[in-house]
Amino acid sequence: MLKIGEVAALLRTTPRTLLYYEEQGIIRPAKTSGGTRMFSDMDIRRFAVAYELAGLGVSIRAIRELTAVVETETSPQEAARKLSVMLDGLQDDIRARVKQLERISGDIAEAHRWLEEVGEGENAGVSDGLTIGEAEAATRPILSLIVHQPGAIEDMGKETNSRD
Repeated sequence: MLKIGEVAALLRTTPRTLLYYEEQGIIRPAKTSGGTRMFSDMDIRRFAVAYELAGLGVSIRAIRELTAVVETETSPQEAARKLSVMLDGLQDDIRARVKQLERISGDIAEAHRWLEEVGEGENAGVSDGLTIGEAEAATRPILSLIVHQPGAIEDMGKETNSRD
Protein backbone atom coordinates (compact mmCIF):
# COMPACT_ATOMS: atom_id res chain seq x y z
CA MET A 1 0.00 0.00 0.00
CA LEU A 2 1.33 3.41 -1.03
CA LYS A 3 0.33 6.95 -0.11
CA ILE A 4 -0.91 9.39 -2.75
CA GLY A 5 2.41 11.25 -3.08
CA GLU A 6 4.29 7.99 -3.56
CA VAL A 7 1.86 6.83 -6.25
CA ALA A 8 2.04 10.20 -8.00
CA ALA A 9 5.84 10.04 -8.06
CA LEU A 10 5.82 6.41 -9.20
CA LEU A 11 3.44 7.13 -12.10
CA ARG A 12 4.86 10.57 -12.92
CA THR A 13 1.65 12.42 -12.32
CA THR A 14 0.28 14.69 -9.62
CA PRO A 15 -1.70 13.95 -6.47
CA ARG A 16 -4.44 16.20 -7.90
CA THR A 17 -4.75 13.94 -10.94
CA LEU A 18 -5.15 10.91 -8.68
CA LEU A 19 -7.80 12.78 -6.68
CA TYR A 20 -9.65 13.63 -9.90
CA TYR A 21 -9.75 9.97 -10.94
CA GLU A 22 -10.99 9.12 -7.45
CA GLU A 23 -13.70 11.83 -7.70
CA GLN A 24 -14.74 10.27 -11.02
CA GLY A 25 -15.13 6.86 -9.34
CA ILE A 26 -12.42 5.25 -11.43
CA ILE A 27 -10.18 4.43 -8.47
CA ARG A 28 -11.17 3.92 -4.85
CA PRO A 29 -8.16 3.88 -2.55
CA ALA A 30 -8.60 2.75 1.03
CA LYS A 31 -8.38 5.40 3.74
CA THR A 32 -6.78 5.16 7.14
CA SER A 33 -8.67 6.30 10.23
CA GLY A 34 -6.82 9.60 9.80
CA GLY A 35 -8.04 9.99 6.20
CA THR A 36 -4.75 9.14 4.46
CA ARG A 37 -5.38 7.50 1.10
CA MET A 38 -3.63 4.18 0.66
CA PHE A 39 -3.36 2.76 -2.85
CA SER A 40 -3.21 -0.98 -3.48
CA ASP A 41 -1.46 -2.59 -6.43
CA MET A 42 -4.90 -2.95 -8.07
CA ASP A 43 -5.66 0.77 -7.57
CA ILE A 44 -2.31 1.65 -9.13
CA ARG A 45 -2.85 -0.66 -12.11
CA ARG A 46 -6.39 0.59 -12.62
CA PHE A 47 -5.23 4.22 -12.55
CA ALA A 48 -2.30 3.52 -14.89
CA VAL A 49 -4.59 1.92 -17.49
CA ALA A 50 -7.25 4.64 -17.15
CA TYR A 51 -4.62 7.38 -17.38
CA GLU A 52 -3.08 5.82 -20.49
CA LEU A 53 -6.50 5.51 -22.15
CA ALA A 54 -7.31 9.13 -21.31
CA GLY A 55 -3.95 10.17 -22.75
CA LEU A 56 -4.92 8.43 -25.98
CA GLY A 57 -8.16 10.37 -26.18
CA VAL A 58 -10.63 8.01 -24.51
CA SER A 59 -13.06 10.14 -22.51
CA ILE A 60 -13.10 10.01 -18.73
CA ARG A 61 -16.83 9.33 -19.03
CA ALA A 62 -16.20 6.20 -21.09
CA ILE A 63 -13.52 5.03 -18.67
CA ARG A 64 -15.82 5.67 -15.71
CA GLU A 65 -18.64 3.74 -17.40
CA LEU A 66 -16.33 0.77 -17.99
CA THR A 67 -15.28 0.70 -14.34
CA ALA A 68 -18.87 0.99 -13.09
CA VAL A 69 -20.49 -1.81 -15.11
CA VAL A 70 -19.71 -4.69 -12.77
CA GLU A 71 -21.01 -2.72 -9.79
CA THR A 72 -24.23 -1.56 -11.48
CA GLU A 73 -25.38 -4.71 -13.25
CA THR A 74 -27.41 -7.29 -11.36
CA SER A 75 -25.96 -10.38 -12.99
CA PRO A 76 -22.48 -11.36 -14.17
CA GLN A 77 -23.94 -12.33 -17.56
CA GLU A 78 -25.52 -8.90 -18.06
CA ALA A 79 -22.31 -7.19 -16.94
CA ALA A 80 -20.31 -9.32 -19.40
CA ARG A 81 -22.74 -8.52 -22.25
CA LYS A 82 -22.65 -4.79 -21.53
CA LEU A 83 -18.86 -4.76 -21.17
CA SER A 84 -18.49 -6.63 -24.45
CA VAL A 85 -20.55 -3.99 -26.27
CA MET A 86 -18.61 -1.17 -24.61
CA LEU A 87 -15.25 -2.77 -25.45
CA ASP A 88 -16.33 -3.27 -29.07
CA GLY A 89 -17.12 0.45 -29.29
CA LEU A 90 -13.82 1.37 -27.65
CA GLN A 91 -11.94 -0.89 -30.06
CA ASP A 92 -13.72 0.70 -33.04
CA ASP A 93 -12.80 4.17 -31.76
CA ILE A 94 -9.17 3.14 -31.29
CA ARG A 95 -8.99 1.60 -34.77
CA ALA A 96 -10.33 4.85 -36.26
CA ARG A 97 -7.76 6.81 -34.25
CA VAL A 98 -4.96 4.50 -35.47
CA LYS A 99 -6.01 5.13 -39.09
CA GLN A 100 -6.02 8.86 -38.40
CA LEU A 101 -2.54 8.68 -36.85
CA GLU A 102 -1.24 6.60 -39.78
CA ARG A 103 -2.58 9.22 -42.20
CA ILE A 104 -0.92 12.02 -40.25
CA SER A 105 2.32 10.01 -40.07
CA GLY A 106 2.23 9.67 -43.86
CA ASP A 107 1.63 13.41 -44.19
CA ILE A 108 4.66 14.07 -41.98
CA ALA A 109 6.79 11.74 -44.11
CA GLU A 110 5.66 13.64 -47.23
CA ALA A 111 6.51 16.94 -45.54
CA HIS A 112 9.98 15.61 -44.73
CA ARG A 113 10.51 14.61 -48.37
CA TRP A 114 9.37 18.03 -49.56
CA LEU A 115 11.67 19.78 -47.08
CA GLU A 116 14.60 17.63 -48.23
CA GLU A 117 13.88 18.69 -51.83
CA VAL A 118 13.85 22.34 -50.75
CA GLY A 119 17.13 21.83 -48.91
CA GLU A 120 18.66 20.31 -52.03
CA GLY A 121 17.57 23.28 -54.13
CA GLU A 122 15.06 21.37 -56.25
CA ASN A 123 12.34 23.91 -55.45
CA ALA A 124 14.25 26.98 -56.61
CA GLY A 125 12.67 30.39 -56.35
CA VAL A 126 11.94 30.25 -52.66
CA SER A 127 13.34 33.60 -51.62
CA ASP A 128 11.41 34.82 -48.58
CA GLY A 129 11.03 31.60 -46.63
CA LEU A 130 9.47 28.30 -47.49
CA THR A 131 6.39 28.63 -49.66
CA ILE A 132 3.89 26.10 -50.87
CA GLY A 133 1.14 26.37 -53.42
CA GLU A 134 -2.48 25.51 -52.75
CA ALA A 135 -2.29 22.24 -54.69
CA GLU A 136 0.69 21.06 -52.66
CA ALA A 137 -1.00 22.14 -49.42
CA ALA A 138 -4.02 20.04 -50.35
CA THR A 139 -1.91 16.94 -50.96
CA ARG A 140 0.50 17.52 -48.09
CA PRO A 141 -1.69 18.83 -45.23
CA ILE A 142 1.07 19.07 -42.62
CA LEU A 143 2.94 21.49 -44.88
CA SER A 144 0.05 23.94 -44.66
CA LEU A 145 0.90 24.29 -40.96
CA ILE A 146 4.60 24.92 -41.34
CA VAL A 147 5.08 26.86 -44.56
CA HIS A 148 3.71 30.02 -46.15
CA GLN A 149 1.07 29.83 -48.86
CA PRO A 150 1.55 32.65 -51.35
CA GLY A 151 -1.36 35.07 -51.26
CA ALA A 152 -2.76 33.72 -47.98
CA ILE A 153 -1.86 36.78 -45.95
CA GLU A 154 -2.99 39.14 -48.69
CA ASP A 155 -6.27 37.21 -49.04
CA MET A 156 -6.91 37.51 -45.31
CA GLY A 157 -6.50 41.29 -45.56
CA LYS A 158 -9.05 41.44 -48.36
CA GLU A 159 -11.55 39.36 -46.34
CA THR A 160 -11.10 41.60 -43.31
CA ASN A 161 -11.60 44.76 -45.38
CA SER A 162 -14.69 43.40 -47.08
CA ARG A 163 -16.34 42.75 -43.70
CA ASP A 164 -15.89 46.37 -42.55
